[in-house]
Amino acid sequence: MNRIVTLLGLVIMASVAQPADATISSPLFYEPYAVLPGIGGGLGINAGLTSADFSSIGDASDTYLMAKYSITDQLEAGMRITSGWLHDHRDSFSDVVIGVKHGLTMMSAVTAGMAVYNEHDKIGVSAGYLHAMRAGGMNINSHFQAGFMRGYAPDGVVISLNVEPRLELGDRLIGYMDVLLRTNTDHLRNNWAFDIWPNIDVLIMDSLIINGGITLGIGGKMKQQDPGIHLAALFVAPLH
Repeated sequence: MNRIVTLLGLVIMASVAQPADATISSPLFYEPYAVLPGIGGGLGINAGLTSADFSSIGDASDTYLMAKYSITDQLEAGMRITSGWLHDHRDSFSDVVIGVKHGLTMMSAVTAGMAVYNEHDKIGVSAGYLHAMRAGGMNINSHFQAGFMRGYAPDGVVISLNVEPRLELGDRLIGYMDVLLRTNTDHLRNNWAFDIWPNIDVLIMDSLIINGGITLGIGGKMKQQDPGIHLAALFVAPLH
């Protein structure tokens, strides 16, 4: 039930999987979680719905389909397609993001992503570093990313950090307190945001996890303005 290693799944979101960054039009990476590459041969499929405003799920939500495959224990490739058919201000076919993860050690990996299509017809490229550690009786996962080119920001470089403390609450429960920090190198003070995403995993069976949580903006001019909610079903699907 270690999400950072084994989260290969079918994700069905009701609200926000990760608060949208107001400075970008596409996700920096195909995966919304800080997850190291899975076991070689594993296939994951995520289908989701995200909204930055819980009160406007019906007309301000993105739906997406994400698939990833662990080519080896160290190398994973994935793709995410986003649709705005439930969003009044986005196209029905909104963006496509592809990417790879390459494990450096058992506790770290590098990531690379590319927004190959979005509503502005601009390409974006991202680079990142995933890390896992244990401190204070908890596992702490983190993902630092930088987004380059006009597909992610008209000016400057998007900087994003997700720090995800993880605490086992029992045989079938794991709690997370994701801390989400982001900004842009162009006018750092005006573009920074500090959001949190407390959420919990409930193990239904060995291959099925239910996740739920809320998202809240804490500080910064670009913080999430309204509360969000997150519900997910995650199905582990190793192919051996």
